[in-house]
Amino acid sequence: MRFGVILAIGLSASLAHADLAQDKAKRRLDAEKLAKDAKQRGDEAAYVKCGQAYFDLYNLDPNASDIDEILYNAGVCFELGHSAGAAQQAYQLVEKYAPMSKVRTKAIARLARLFDTIAMFSEAADKFEQYAKAYAGEKDAKTALSEAVAIRRALRDDEKVIADARLFIRNYGAKDPKTSAEAMYAMTDVYRRKGAPDLEKHLREFLRLYAGADPTIRARATLELAESMWKRSCAVPGVDGLCLKVERGRVLPVAVKGKSTPTATRCGSASATTIAVASRDPKMVAQASTFLKEAIKLATSSPSPDMTSFEARASLLLADQQLEAAVAVRFPSDLDFSPERQRTKEASLKKFNDFVQTRTRLGASAQQAYQRILALKDPSMAIAATQRMGMLPQAFAIELETGEIPKDVRTGPYAKDKVEAFCDKLTETAEPLVKQAITAFDGCLAKASQLGIRNESTRACARERAALGPTTFPLTAELLPDAPLALPVFDELPLLADPLLPKSLRDAVEYFSHVYSRLPIPDDQCLALARMFEGIAKGTRSADAWFMAGLTYGRCTREEPVKAKAAYEAALVFDPKHGRSISGLGELAIRAGNPDVAKLRWEAAVRINPKLFGAQLGLATLALREYRTLPVAGRRALVGDLELHARSAITVNPDSPLPYVQLGILAMLDGKPALARYLADRAASLASVPHTQLLYAALANGETETLARLETADRNIWRLPETKLALAIQQLALARYDDATKTLAGVAPSYEALIARGVAARGLGKVTDAEARYGEASKLEPVESMWKRSCAVPGVDDPARVEAHFNLGVLFKDHVAARATDPAAAKDAFKKAADAFRRANTPEATLWADDCDKAAALR
Repeated sequence: MRFGVILAIGLSASLAHADLAQDKAKRRLDAEKLAKDAKQRGDEAAYVKCGQAYFDLYNLDPNASDIDEILYNAGVCFELGHSAGAAQQAYQLVEKYAPMSKVRTKAIARLARLFDTIAMFSEAADKFEQYAKAYAGEKDAKTALSEAVAIRRALRDDEKVIADARLFIRNYGAKDPKTSAEAMYAMTDVYRRKGAPDLEKHLREFLRLYAGADPTIRARATLELAESMWKRSCAVPGVDGLCLKVERGRVLPVAVKGKSTPTATRCGSASATTIAVASRDPKMVAQASTFLKEAIKLATSSPSPDMTSFEARASLLLADQQLEAAVAVRFPSDLDFSPERQRTKEASLKKFNDFVQTRTRLGASAQQAYQRILALKDPSMAIAATQRMGMLPQAFAIELETGEIPKDVRTGPYAKDKVEAFCDKLTETAEPLVKQAITAFDGCLAKASQLGIRNESTRACARERAALGPTTFPLTAELLPDAPLALPVFDELPLLADPLLPKSLRDAVEYFSHVYSRLPIPDDQCLALARMFEGIAKGTRSADAWFMAGLTYGRCTREEPVKAKAAYEAALVFDPKHGRSISGLGELAIRAGNPDVAKLRWEAAVRINPKLFGAQLGLATLALREYRTLPVAGRRALVGDLELHARSAITVNPDSPLPYVQLGILAMLDGKPALARYLADRAASLASVPHTQLLYAALANGETETLARLETADRNIWRLPETKLALAIQQLALARYDDATKTLAGVAPSYEALIARGVAARGLGKVTDAEARYGEASKLEPVESMWKRSCAVPGVDDPARVEAHFNLGVLFKDHVAARATDPAAAKDAFKKAADAFRRANTPEATLWADDCDKAAALR
């Protein structure tokens, strides 16, 4: 009896096991069929059903021997169905419950890629590192570690950059010395942030370990080591890259030469500019010079554009040594030209002549060194060399104009006349030098405009040129509006040609997809397609067909927003919860300038269907707009929503660059330029859109890159209003007034456009026109200020119309008053300038207002 009971229980268990196996087999076949159907249809909803079927199969028997494959398949289906959260969960379960499975390897790799795709970069780097360490023998482990290094650099996770790079070198250095050298050099950014001593130690180690590396990377490392040591050798912060101490008074907007009195010990006014060389560490200078010469040797051994740039940079610092040596020769002291002391007079005359000759000889030698740099034709270094070629005669002139007045000159019965005669003679001697400096600075600015360069050297040229000729060159640069960034919005994704759609609609959707691969579409073709969808909608009473009609009307070159809106609303008659159509109405609202309506529409659409690309993208952009207007403390609450919407948009449409642009703008505003550039690179790898180029332009290290990026954006088939304005602003920054005027012709009226038009008019000498544009702008409010006022909480202080008032001040001060021949007209213009500057109410404007008051009093 007992045996029979045991046998019955065993039989029952066996039958149950058989039923379970049979059920599992059937479910697996069903899941595989769902996967096949989803692939054929390209339907994300079908893929989600496939993933859920595999997940249900896992839940049926969590201890089965094949759960690794089942969960992995679930993850793949969820991933293809754009359900990133579910895919993540499936892959993590494989990792947790199948530690010895080969499938675990693939699950970790896919999880790393998934995190990377949805911009969860820290998590992605963790997984790439985990994969590279655990599966170093796999052929893609090297790539995974490289990805981890790139992400850590973007995140500025410095210690992990170093750890990953050193692991890469240990694992792959012997087999791939070139990539190993690049990996070690990649750590330079980290050590640069740590400080000069750490940077120099790292570069020395790099040069020691990779003495046989490619000459280009060795030249780069050698030059950076030399530049660091050269900068650190100076005992003071320096000026314009030179080890100088400069003291300068404020220049009034009229040419006023200070006269010395018998009580003064030096010529010139008490506030005259003085330039002196600061001390350098001679040992460090000697070491830096050795490395500079080595960098030049490497650069000339393997010619290329990069190598030419390295040669020019190294040559500039060697030439700067000669400039500093020339400036170090000071005007002689204790001169005595008394007729009654003939020997003393002759010695003083020799001392003065020796000063002039030595200064001239050293200056000529430095000028020749800078001329050789010009011959290399490296744009940035050519501008820097030209700036120095102006500074040499300028510094010499200043030394003469502020020379020490001998005691015998400033004493005696005719001291006043003697002082005036002595200082006038020095000024007369300095005048050819001043003209030489003005010519050099003018050449610097003209060349910079031609080459599209604006940097520290060009700003120095403008500053010193203004100081040398306040009545012929503006003392102050106008304020330009910030170049706009395109915050992306997009209409909803069109339907896919699903076999379940009515045939007429499916055929029309396929045709839509074919036609829209060739943009732009002529209006007749676009409108005909829209009307075809309307006809299908009326025949099928399909909300999807009405949605497609609205989408097509909205995308036509000749926009048809009224018809698009009517089509979307017709879709909602048949299906009040048609999320795509609700999202489409949101896109039309933002296009019409109604962000509040757009937000309500997009939020409603997302509640119905979270997988709506246009709605998620639009909500991210609205959050980004608000983020820009808030103080740091108020921004934190928005970051989570902003990132959630952008990542949701990526999940829905991972091939679109637009969400990555949004996250890149967020990173830039958050002070993370490396991450912003990484995201811009990701966006650029997906598709060419002007939004990415505008982001690149905002992140550019130099004006040449900025201009090139904006010109590329302007040539893009996707026309954005922000592109034209950003390009015009950049052209104005480079003093290309004709080009800017032409570009602005295609820009819609706005506060920012009026400011730009005013600057362009002033640059072309149309002072009255410039005044009119600034006056118009002063009655408007910048877009950002209006957006800030719309916010329910206090934002950061951003006075409206600052550019308009400040630029009016510059116009009256530098282009009317300072150049007026009638004293009364000049005085009136200075008063207008002071009033405009006080309305601008910035620290710089207040100083200029005071200066204008002083200038008016002199007239």
